[in-house]
Amino acid sequence: MTKARIREEGTTTGDANAALGKALNEWFTTHGPDAIFKSCGNCKHMAQAGPAFCGLYNTTPPVAVIIAGCPSHDDMEVIPF
Repeated sequence: MTKARIREEGTTTGDANAALGKALNEWFTTHGPDAIFKSCGNCKHMAQAGPAFCGLYNTTPPVAVIIAGCPSHDDMEVIPF
């Protein structure tokens, strides 16, 4: 079996990892984590089985809202402290 080759020219993997980490840190610092953690996938209003359906607005949200969430997001996970 032949081993897969990793980039041999240009940016090293370590440099790429550092650049990605820096970009993510800047993004989180600027925008916060809400865009990732407040989506329809973890909202109490979204149906947990079957097709995507928002119980608050009684409709299927557009894909952009399902991915990014909306201002009415209500997190289904309750932090116990």
